[in-house]
Amino acid sequence: MGNLHPNKEWWRERRVAPPTFMGFPDVAKIELRGGELYAERMDAPTVAIIMAKCLKDNIGAPEIWNKLVWRAQHLACRSTEPEICYIWRAVSQRDWYDSHFVATLLGRLDRRLPMFAIHDCSIALEGFINDKFKNERYERRILDQIELLLVNRDDFRVDGLCKLAKSLYKYSESGPLVEVEAVEMLMTKVAAHLTERDLTETDRSLLVDTAEAIAWRVKRGAGSKRKDPSVILVAAAFGGIDRLCRDTAPLSPQCCATCRVGGNHSL
Repeated sequence: MGNLHPNKEWWRERRVAPPTFMGFPDVAKIELRGGELYAERMDAPTVAIIMAKCLKDNIGAPEIWNKLVWRAQHLACRSTEPEICYIWRAVSQRDWYDSHFVATLLGRLDRRLPMFAIHDCSIALEGFINDKFKNERYERRILDQIELLLVNRDDFRVDGLCKLAKSLYKYSESGPLVEVEAVEMLMTKVAAHLTERDLTETDRSLLVDTAEAIAWRVKRGAGSKRKDPSVILVAAAFGGIDRLCRDTAPLSPQCCATCRVGGNHSL
């Protein structure tokens, strides 16, 4: 059989399976290969992860995002944290504004907000950086939730506090609808928590971002107060960054410039 019809030896052929991601057709190759995304079968965590992959791979096909946003809207009443926060941030970063989606997701955020942890609040807050998605009422409520957590709890991870400081800094630079003083107060509370923790094992890039965020607080008026937690943390953080610059590979010019600025705030 093989000598007569070698092209018919189907049992020797390698099976070709279409590329998949999270059990669904790979969103990065669906435009090339065609086919259905099967968004109607996805759950909320899958939608959030696929949206993040689209942002990472710079996939902006309207037909893909239209299906993902439609599915996220249908799953809103069953979505919980943190996936609802990741979905909100992803759609905002993609700049895909849909009034029905925004109204639905804001309602769900409002319903689940009392259950938000620090990480959930920082992710959701980044979704309000886009001017199209700004909403003073919900921004203020998220900031209030952050304040409640910072005042009444003390079991935060260092990386969670650092990411919160970074999110607050980016939010404050986006022209928030709420008073910047409220963000400054939260930044001071974050700095107070960080001064009580060991930062030696913190990732270098995360430490740089945190120091830059806290330095913004110092520049806005805390620099004259020697015992302000922001000043104390900036001095400690920049001292650690200086040691990293000497002991490891050099940082980028932007980070080194930040170190020089922070070094001017002496105790």
